[in-house]
Amino acid sequence: MPEYSFSPEGEKFPLPEKAEYAEELKRIENLVTKARAEGKEIVVVMGVGFVGAVMAAIIADTVDKKPASLPSSLSAASGQAPEATGRYRCSTAASRR
Repeated sequence: MPEYSFSPEGEKFPLPEKAEYAEELKRIENLVTKARAEGKEIVVVMGVGFVGAVMAAIIADTVDKKPASLPSSLSAASGQAPEATGRYRCSTAASRR
């Protein structure tokens, strides 16, 4: 029986089940392959709590203005453990980009 995460507004998000892990891994591998083909670097932020969400947003919006700064083409991905608040956070962050 699936478990759910609930947003503060009462929206219901199903938590991933073990059977979905392989499909999600394949989706992430495809994103990484595409980003690398475009010459982007891959940055993974684990945990999409307050700090993780802010860091993922900062990395995703980074632009290289000086040679000594971060590269101009970063691809940010974030992950969250399958827990009650995690699915809501990931869904909310993705919808704001």
